[in-house]
Amino acid sequence: FDLNIPSSVASGLWSAPGTWDTGHVPLAGEAVFIATGHTVTLDTDSANLGLLVIGGTLTIGNNATPRTLNAVGGITILSGGVMTSSAGASHQIMIGGHWTNGGTFTANTSAVTFDGNSPQTLIGGTTFNLLTINNNAGATITSGSSTTTIIVSSTLTLANGPLAVGANCTLAMNSALALVGGSLSSTSSGTVNYNQSSSGQVVAAINYGNLTFSSFNKTLPAVTLNIAGTFNAGTATGHTVTGNTLNFNGISAQTINGAFTFNNLTINNGTGVNLGGNETVGGTLTLASGTLGVGTNTLILCGRSPHRFSFSSF
Repeated sequence: FDLNIPSSVASGLWSAPGTWDTGHVPLAGEAVFIATGHTVTLDTDSANLGLLVIGGTLTIGNNATPRTLNAVGGITILSGGVMTSSAGASHQIMIGGHWTNGGTFTANTSAVTFDGNSPQTLIGGTTFNLLTINNNAGATITSGSSTTTIIVSSTLTLANGPLAVGANCTLAMNSALALVGGSLSSTSSGTVNYNQSSSGQVVAAINYGNLTFSSFNKTLPAVTLNIAGTFNAGTATGHTVTGNTLNFNGISAQTINGAFTFNNLTINNGTGVNLGGNETVGGTLTLASGTLGVGTNTLILCGRSPHRFSFSSF
């Protein structure tokens, strides 16, 4: 990989001048290349670097002291490259540019923050621990040569600006979503997966493409959620749905998979919605547009309102 930037010439500590071909520790604004076959250990806080490119191995932390890596120009992990936040401390990784992961990233207990001043992208399947978006210009999960799945093991905090799930990409949240001052959105072919392995995960009030639940109970907001793609409901049966309406409004055929008890259900898709399991509607079923295909499944309507059926077109 040919870059005219400070590059590692041997394995060693970040703070050792002999690790670098420049003979000095990378300075603020400098781009840095970790060469293939070298393992560099960040044993001090980095300067505010430019682009960081990893072809070898970068290990963040050498003891129990938390370290901060600040890559204002973004981070690229090449194929075969490895970036590991050591398990001995909770390290901070600040990214001001794009994230491209073509290799391996191990988060352990680290916290990653995207804090740029212009739109940022996340490319390449990655599992983060704590992830924060703090960029008024926003960040987008997007695909490179293949689809991108971003998994957040602990809290995803949207502090400022939007986080968008791009076409054919997936955001999987294994814990809480904290909407502080930012927002979440999804394209019609993007997937948002509420994947917490315990009950009580709160579902955000946004428009969804594909929506997936793990098999644990969720808390849905008391508003209308629009779903343009497939709804994979999981197997839990005790969701909190009071005041909620799920509105299926895609432009191509949609499917509802898994047993789910809706509060209100609206079908507003001219090409139709098909059931992939047995479903229950406790409130109002509204057929606004298109056909609701039950097939060999069972649709149970048990709303208490005598006007729970609302047909506006067939």
